[in-house]
Amino acid sequence: MEVPSCFHGKYSDVKKVISKVATKITKNVPIQEAVDQFPLIELKDSNYLIVIDGPNPLLGGQEYFNMFTLPRLLFQRVGPNWPELSRYFNELVTIPWGHMAISCTQHVYRFYASEAHRKKYLYQFLRYVEQYDEINDRFECVLRPFDGVKRPIYDHPQFIGKYVLGNLDYFKEIHQGKNINKILRDHDFLGLIRKYEIDAYVSNTV
Repeated sequence: MEVPSCFHGKYSDVKKVISKVATKITKNVPIQEAVDQFPLIELKDSNYLIVIDGPNPLLGGQEYFNMFTLPRLLFQRVGPNWPELSRYFNELVTIPWGHMAISCTQHVYRFYASEAHRKKYLYQFLRYVEQYDEINDRFECVLRPFDGVKRPIYDHPQFIGKYVLGNLDYFKEIHQGKNINKILRDHDFLGLIRKYEIDAYVSNTV
């Protein structure tokens, strides 16, 4: 998975650069165009780790790929403006690095207020899952797990995938009357997707 270099560096520096990117985006510049000036970095070949939840003062002033910065700043700029949020979502979800950015824990829940968004997110995840596997050891939260258990990034609490799955209307209907949080907690993400044929449910997503 390749990521624009604007996401790499110390958080304070990345925030300044991404703030300018966010300004362009809120002025109707397409997201891909807003980052085209920055060279791409192949994550699996990089020595730097990926942070998907922050800012985290425990990480200090070290250099990382701060992927949470763009959605965080976009939400701050437009607030609850759903048409704008939908535009950002629909652009980001179809770019591998953009999908990762909207998989961050903080500041992204509003993206998943509609079933259409939840379906599209999971549809694209299934397209990108091999890319996530390739860079699994680059995620800071995977290499330094809070409970000492190393897991795939899509099974980590800081990844939004299970939240999206648990709020999927189709999934909730199947488990009506059951403790969905326990089901999500006790099973791996891909296992649930395969068991309940989520790929078939989201396959008509465009």
